[in-house]
Amino acid sequence: MNLRSATAWIAIVTGVVSGLVLIGPWRVLAIFGGGFVPARFLGDVAYDPGIWALPAWLTPFSSVLISGGFLELFFEIAMLAFLGSQVEKVIGARSTILLYVGAAASVALARLILAPDSVFPFIGALGPSAAMLGAYSMLFGEPKASPVGPFGARTVQAIWLSLVWAVISLGLSIGHPAGVFVQAAGPMAGFVTGLIFARPLLSWRWRRA
Repeated sequence: MNLRSATAWIAIVTGVVSGLVLIGPWRVLAIFGGGFVPARFLGDVAYDPGIWALPAWLTPFSSVLISGGFLELFFEIAMLAFLGSQVEKVIGARSTILLYVGAAASVALARLILAPDSVFPFIGALGPSAAMLGAYSMLFGEPKASPVGPFGARTVQAIWLSLVWAVISLGLSIGHPAGVFVQAAGPMAGFVTGLIFARPLLSWRWRRA
């Protein structure tokens, strides 16, 4: 991975911020102040003015810089470093950043729809990292599925990949205090974002070629 690439900088910033949160005495404060809390985002819950917290509108993006543990952080950065670097070579740095930020927003939106009253602080970069997996699948994977009715082979394959990732996401979310489906919605939303926008971003980069 090129250390000057957008992917590298996203991974480095995520690693540094998460590392500081995990080893510091401010871990709980950072999670609640920088994590995405659906009820707070909608204005239904407000923290005491004396409690440090980022603006609610910023938390869909700050939350992906905070990891829940070192093992989770390693897994997220490994996915991002390998898959993101390959995707970036094809769609470019700007589109990679746009995809990552867009995935963070889609993750927050999915949880907002499923659990608008939740006061649980959602954190972690698995959703945006899953977007790189989805984009990688669309950009580098050869469609092996057969067309079904009006759906082409690539569309059918995208549906199958989404179903497989849904099962994986549900498995990774078992036992989560916010609920299996709400937690799994994050990586699912990120993955689907990557599937949908990978090829349009590719076309946009080479639109003048």
